[in-house]
Amino acid sequence: MGTEALEEVRCDLWRQLRKLPTPDYARRFVSARWALLKNPGDLTQRQNETLRQIKSTGGKLWKAYEMKESLRGIFGSGLSNDEVAEFLDSWCARASRSRIPSFVRLSKTIRIHKAGIMAAIEPPSLKRVSPTEGLRV
Repeated sequence: MGTEALEEVRCDLWRQLRKLPTPDYARRFVSARWALLKNPGDLTQRQNETLRQIKSTGGKLWKAYEMKESLRGIFGSGLSNDEVAEFLDSWCARASRSRIPSFVRLSKTIRIHKAGIMAAIEPPSLKRVSPTEGLRV
């Protein structure tokens, strides 16, 4: 979900760059897609350089990338359910204030489906089992 929101921001920026009189900006920007969408540990040297350039220019795209990465951080983080719930609340508040339409929509979606998200990330050992589960009737 975070990658889709980030991809929307990237595409909007790419469309704006294509309208500029110099097509070089848009051409150089095409390779940024995979640098933004891949996990940081899986980036090539060239993709790392692309990310550094995006970071140095800052702006909406870098802000969207940071939000995507921070949201990704809740998975496999070892946080308790209460900590994850608190993190999601603060992340949604930050996304709502970002003024990036795709992330504002994502924060609304997360708020609506928060109970399901929490159930999905709950460790298997803590999930409740139905008393009749496993019985053959």
